[in-house]
Amino acid sequence: MVAVEADVPDALPASPDEAQIARVQVAVIQLARQLKSVDDSGLAMSLRTALAALVKYGPLPAGRLAEIECVDPASMSRTLRALDSRGLIQRTIDPTDGRISLISASPAGVESFYRTRKQATTFLVDRLQDSGDEVVAQVAAAAPILELLVRLTA
Repeated sequence: MVAVEADVPDALPASPDEAQIARVQVAVIQLARQLKSVDDSGLAMSLRTALAALVKYGPLPAGRLAEIECVDPASMSRTLRALDSRGLIQRTIDPTDGRISLISASPAGVESFYRTRKQATTFLVDRLQDSGDEVVAQVAAAAPILELLVRLTA
């Protein structure tokens, strides 16, 4: 079947701002792939991001972690089982509500998180080494904006 114009989504950005945002999207995806290539943890992206959230936010109920990670509770249960089987998380009882289990990164999980973050940071520093102070400053200035984008889309 030959596609007619109405069947083909508009591939061109609607505005210059949209075009710039599309460039950011592509760059973020490409950078994530490059960073994954230097990660020797053997963890899938879903495991790495859940572990990062646990390190950043501390002990959390599984449901809250699922919300932070924008996944359904069943997916988070599978993620937590995988992290638990590797010894990267630990569970405690919520002191205010004994029915709730709180999940946190285990010492091995914290070590894994910081080791892989160091690998990624070293990779980026090595790539930027010859780019000059102005480029490094621009990359550093982009961090709060990218963090805001993550919060807005979560």
